[in-house]
Amino acid sequence: MKTLICISILLAASLYSEAYVTYDGKQVPPFPIPAGSTVYRCSTFVSFYLNLRNHMQPNTVFLLADATYDFGTISINITADNVALIGESGDPSKVILVSNGFENNNSVDQESIKLSGVHRPVFANITISECRCNAVKYSSGPNSDVLFHNVRFINNGERSIKGPRTVVELAPGCTIRYCHFENTKIPSSDRCTGQLCDGEDDGGNYIAGMDIMGYDQIAIHDNVFLNIKGASGGGRAGVFLWTGGKNSWTMRNTFIGCDRSIAHGNYSSSSTSDSNAYIMNNFIVPGAGNAIELYWTRNVRIFNNTLCGPNTGSIIYQNASLGGSNLGCEIKNNLIYGSIANLNATPPDTLNNLIVTRSQSALLSRWLVDNANGDLHIKSDTCRPVNRGISLPEVTVDWDNAPRTGTLDIGADEFGNGSLIQSFDPRLTNLDDVYLSPAQPNPFNPHTLVQYGITNAGSGKPFECAVFSTSGKLIRMLKRGAAIAGNYALQWDAKDDNGVQVASGAYVIKLVAGGKSVTTNVVFMK
Repeated sequence: MKTLICISILLAASLYSEAYVTYDGKQVPPFPIPAGSTVYRCSTFVSFYLNLRNHMQPNTVFLLADATYDFGTISINITADNVALIGESGDPSKVILVSNGFENNNSVDQESIKLSGVHRPVFANITISECRCNAVKYSSGPNSDVLFHNVRFINNGERSIKGPRTVVELAPGCTIRYCHFENTKIPSSDRCTGQLCDGEDDGGNYIAGMDIMGYDQIAIHDNVFLNIKGASGGGRAGVFLWTGGKNSWTMRNTFIGCDRSIAHGNYSSSSTSDSNAYIMNNFIVPGAGNAIELYWTRNVRIFNNTLCGPNTGSIIYQNASLGGSNLGCEIKNNLIYGSIANLNATPPDTLNNLIVTRSQSALLSRWLVDNANGDLHIKSDTCRPVNRGISLPEVTVDWDNAPRTGTLDIGADEFGNGSLIQSFDPRLTNLDDVYLSPAQPNPFNPHTLVQYGITNAGSGKPFECAVFSTSGKLIRMLKRGAAIAGNYALQWDAKDDNGVQVASGAYVIKLVAGGKSVTTNVVFMK
């Protein structure tokens, strides 16, 4: 066990030699150690456990080396403010917290991590796996401003994140970003027979990605949800928000093969009202059940999502108890292979969706890059979704977080919008100069990403980032204009300014900002 002194870290921004790339191809911004934290480095289960037991104090970081930390039936209890569990390498697949098993019915109430009335806990660059019950649970409250950044949740038997109403409703603020929720296992239909959970397991369908009640202010963006399934296709949802929750944003996520992808409200009870939500720019490959469900909701906006895959998907809208027709829900600009269905409901505003029927399914492979496997980008400017959307003030970017300009396309992708510009939380880095990262991947085909940063001093000054040949010829202007302070990324798709794919070979990406110039080399291979 090693103890480090209190650190003010600008150095932490350079902890990671390479940026981690998500399952669906998004570059994850590095997460530096918060300035002023006391840091305890851990490399074994014993050192981690002893540090947790002896040093659970405010403003503490437990920095985890690449290893598997097997906790068995032990739960981690976070009891101090501003405590962070951070994987040191930035690769969550190499820092694995393991509990006692997805199928272990001897511990049906086990939680891997408990939050006990704390402010701003952070989980970054780690994997939490093989928990029978809840990987992270709001155990007692209130807990506020919880941040999950680049966390992998793999094979957790009930919920990866659980927020009961009794401890969440007075705890505003939660951000879940660049995380990965996946089950490679399916619960057995009789897993709770004769156990403490018997009667509550719904025949092996009591499982979800996250299940959060009574929340206020939650942002769920740029995550992946894979195969969250129950025993008979009745799993709850990848994102399950309900029981008085309000003010949520579910944006730019990818859902593949989940029984339900997004559910606001609970079909089983009219007391589960949910309000003021945005569901925008998500890629959804539906599983056995509905892609999006609304039950007893108010003011939910479902804008510019793409719901396509081998199975048809539905947006189900049901509202029988909140009274009257002034419920304010809107379903617009969505590309849907399936239907919008109203169950005993006053219909919402469903203006300008593009619905593809089974008889038209061949269109999907012509319109989309890989609709069977979740790459729902539009691949041709002649596709019907292009320039068919209506203007929505809330929709300013697409699934890539790239800006939408001109007439909106229908669905989550905006075709031909040039570069991928992912604007990261400026609190993530403290920059003392402009920088440009190495391109990743390199060599590449068909896309590569660079990350760049602008200081506060450089904000407002002329800025451009462009691709040149090795002889200095301009190939592609990726972005230009007035610089804005923060940490960003740009994607290059190996095309020139005329949209023609370049030849194989070496190229130079050059960033000029505030009178300073930096370059990085990249190789395209056909």
